[in-house]
Amino acid sequence: MVQLRAFGLILAATALQANAYVAGENDALQHWIGPAIGVPIDNACYRKTHPTKKCPVGYNSDNIATCWAQCPLEYPVECGMECLPQNADCTKAVLRKVGAVANVALTAASSGMFGQISLASKGVQQGVKCGQQIYSTVQKVTGYVEELENSGKVNSTSDELMFLLSKSDFVTFDLPVAVATCLGLPVPTGLTKANDIMSKVKAVTEQIITAKKGGANLLDPQNFIKLIKDVGFSSALPVLKSPEDVNKIKETVNKGLGCGDALNKIVNRVVGMIQEIKTKDASTTVESLRIAVLGSDLVMKELPDAAGGCFKVNMPNAFQKRDEVLKAIHVVLDGAIEASSNKEKPLSTADYALKITDMGLGAIAMFDPTGIAAMAKEFVQPICGPTVFVGDIDDGPADQALGLRTVQKAFKDSKGDWKKQGDGQAHITFKSVDNKDVEVIIKSGGQVHAKVKVGKGKTVEWSGPLSELQGKTMYMDRWRPGLLGISGTGGGSLLLWIPSNASGSLKLDVTINPTSFSDH
Repeated sequence: MVQLRAFGLILAATALQANAYVAGENDALQHWIGPAIGVPIDNACYRKTHPTKKCPVGYNSDNIATCWAQCPLEYPVECGMECLPQNADCTKAVLRKVGAVANVALTAASSGMFGQISLASKGVQQGVKCGQQIYSTVQKVTGYVEELENSGKVNSTSDELMFLLSKSDFVTFDLPVAVATCLGLPVPTGLTKANDIMSKVKAVTEQIITAKKGGANLLDPQNFIKLIKDVGFSSALPVLKSPEDVNKIKETVNKGLGCGDALNKIVNRVVGMIQEIKTKDASTTVESLRIAVLGSDLVMKELPDAAGGCFKVNMPNAFQKRDEVLKAIHVVLDGAIEASSNKEKPLSTADYALKITDMGLGAIAMFDPTGIAAMAKEFVQPICGPTVFVGDIDDGPADQALGLRTVQKAFKDSKGDWKKQGDGQAHITFKSVDNKDVEVIIKSGGQVHAKVKVGKGKTVEWSGPLSELQGKTMYMDRWRPGLLGISGTGGGSLLLWIPSNASGSLKLDVTINPTSFSDH
């Protein structure tokens, strides 16, 4: 799989140079921001806030008692409690809404989305959920056993396979969650897995190994029906009586396995993470949980990988749809975090588990990528959180890899390159073809980071450590003498995303053109 992905990226890089590449159907979507991400569909969005002094990733503190979302790529211009589209002027914008309205909008948006998830969950019988999760997990565990046997690194004894399986995520997390679904129990935590759950997990695992040794395919309809009976799930799956019933479950699993199932696994693991933290300290606050969850590898790396797996490189608007999926799951994760408290009073682990079960988040596994993206588009737009993280950004030209985009003429024809491994610096060459001196304002995450004076017709070099810029938008505007010699901004802007990898290297060639602030 890794070799195929590497080969796909080599092909993509070759294509960019030759400008004649036609994407193959199965090429993975590159870990790029994409060339058309960040197009706004409204005049502004509200900045998401959290009432705490210590801020999670993607937020800035107001140094009083609130963390405000850094403005995202779609709306990179910070303007009070709102974010505006690229090239918008905050001084001309009217702050049309007040905090109370913003909070109502956020509640309505989130409630609408969770309502849709809950409705989907209630519309699916427990038996279907049970069958879908058991089938999916057996499919994954069987594949893992085959990998172990084919690797040549282990002896294919039942005891050794059982030991290795017992250390895998499939058996320590995925299978207990599936069993809990079949038994109608809340998602179990790592420290409190009940005996009735673990006995079923052991039984399913033993059945898988026995079937492999005997050359049987447990996913064959008749064998799967026998598995359900042998491990004692018949009462949860009374409708599973014929091969046609199994094929319906198989169809559901295969439809969502590349996306919904993978995303559901991330959500379940985040819920498990929250439960683990609360088991150790039931008084853990929502703010502490948010910092722990949003800064974890689950959210920063594994979630972007899962969302990227939803789409292939040749799909229309693939990068945009990937970001919509990420936004939807981030709202779900926010809901899972907020559910840990009731009126600012932390819930016990048991009460939290029941509340999460009522939310019906397992229904995410039933959604295909288009359904998740559509849900995000309908319910998430009014509020702008920070730019959702797409993981490590692959090497590539800045317009593709980092979403570099210029508006109007001021920085037209600017370009650049990003490399994952480098000197840890952002190198910017400002080349003026203007007939007046200008000052370029570099903003990072909406805050002024540097000001660079560039004389008419001059070339100026600027560099800064990526560690000060990483994981934020970079936005450039410039001040230029206008009518009667009075300086002003306008005439254009430049926007791109700076990856969270501080060991990479960014090179930008920024052209400064002769435009006034009234030019378009």
